[in-house]
This record gives sequence, C-alpha cells and structure tokens, in this order.
Amino acid sequence: MSAVPTYPLLIIDPKGWLGFEVDGHKRRFSLCGALNTKRWSGYDSSGANWKVVRDSFPYRDAWWTRLLAKTVYNPRFEAELRWEPAGQYSFEDLQTLICSLVDSDDDILTQFVDGDQIKSIVSACKTFDELVRELKTMKLIEE
Repeated sequence: MSAVPTYPLLIIDPKGWLGFEVDGHKRRFSLCGALNTKRWSGYDSSGANWKVVRDSFPYRDAWWTRLLAKTVYNPRFEAELRWEPAGQYSFEDLQTLICSLVDSDDDILTQFVDGDQIKSIVSACKTFDELVRELKTMKLIEE
C-alpha cells in the first residue's frame, strides 16, 4: 500500500456524512469541522482504507477547544488533509457501510432522496467508479 491515497477518495463520517476528495490539496475548515475529521475514514478505488492525520491543524483537540468551537469561537482556516493507511477493504464492505449509514440516518443523507432508493442504487453498483458516479447523481457527494 502506498503512502498516498489513489484519488478520488470517498470520505465517510460514521455520524452520517459522505465526502469526496479529488486531490490532496489544502481545504478550508471551520474549527468545529476540523475537530470532526478524527472520525473520518477514506476509501479509494484501489481498495485501500485511510485515516486522517490531523497534525496540520493549528488547534489541539481538547475539551475546551470543542466547547469554544460549538459556542463562541469557530474560526475558519486552511489545512492540508494528510492520510495514513488503515488497511484494505472489500467493495462489498463499502456498500454495506453506506447502506448502514442510510439506515441510521437522521435526515442528512435522506433529506432529498428516499433511504430505500439510496440503498438499492448503492447495492446495485459493481465498481467504485460507478458508486461515486451514482452518489454524485443523487447529490450525496460533490467535488
């Protein structure tokens, strides 16, 4: 496994959010959003699973940082998302994971598309690229 993901990278937050990264360039974050990246897992087309390395963020993850971010101080900043290998995954496991997110969704993924429809489309996909294309079509991820 290489030290850099094979982009594009499908990003999954177990709290019900899907993201998509086409390259490893800097992105703009809010403090609250950056603190949530510790939950993220990345999945690339080569079957590799990735975790975020948070050493490029200018704020420590401490209880007081989280409190401030959710109340009075939530600055925006640019940071580079760096990834470290976390193993391999099978495409079927990725499909199952996305379907389980839909099952436990609190109207984030299913706000505009019915959950059963999402699960049916995700389960019917045969390749990573087809899955990404379908998620884009349903507007569940964007570049």
